[in-house]
Amino acid sequence: MHEWAPEIRVDELLARRLIGEQFPEVEARSFQLLGEGWDTTVYLVDERWTFRFPRKEMVIPGFRNEIAHLPTLAPLLPLPIPVPTLVGEPSDAFRWLFYGAPYLPGRELAEADLDDEARARVALPLAEFLRTLHGLELDAELPLDPVRRADMPFRVERTRERMDTLTNERLWQPPSLVEELLVEAERIPPPEPVNVCHGDLHLRHLLVGNDGRPAA
Repeated sequence: MHEWAPEIRVDELLARRLIGEQFPEVEARSFQLLGEGWDTTVYLVDERWTFRFPRKEMVIPGFRNEIAHLPTLAPLLPLPIPVPTLVGEPSDAFRWLFYGAPYLPGRELAEADLDDEARARVALPLAEFLRTLHGLELDAELPLDPVRRADMPFRVERTRERMDTLTNERLWQPPSLVEELLVEAERIPPPEPVNVCHGDLHLRHLLVGNDGRPAA
């Protein structure tokens, strides 16, 4: 989809150049593309650092928030999270910030192939993590739902647009129950109270260890 297309994609050659120019202490003996998402391209360097490079202009405010606040959040949470440590500045070679964080080993939950019993064991540690996160009070100016995930009229409109596209392409015909759910969702008011939360929590953002337990 065009929404996933990057405005700038940092390939390995450019990543090596940017890291080498700004962080000569990083030897970069090994280099591996760890993943590419909607907002960043991520490389694993020397099995020690994960360097994240933005792919779109619109993610920069959130990227700055990660750099500013993840180091404060990390020691307060029961599971490890990325901690921006090596912060790269904009340059002629790349106009945006980027950062390196210590590598957090583990497998993405979506790829861990856990059985029902193993998935059940994930629930409590994940719930403890989220309960702690949602209970934190930071002395910081954080954005209020910047991509309008909890704005139900907006989300319902977007969902209907996507369903229309699927219908027009003859890929899927939504059952009547879907429209009933959307009508109900449209009536949901803005959430209260406001809490610190993970802005993009999904299967790729929880890592599990070899024992199947949450690792990061």
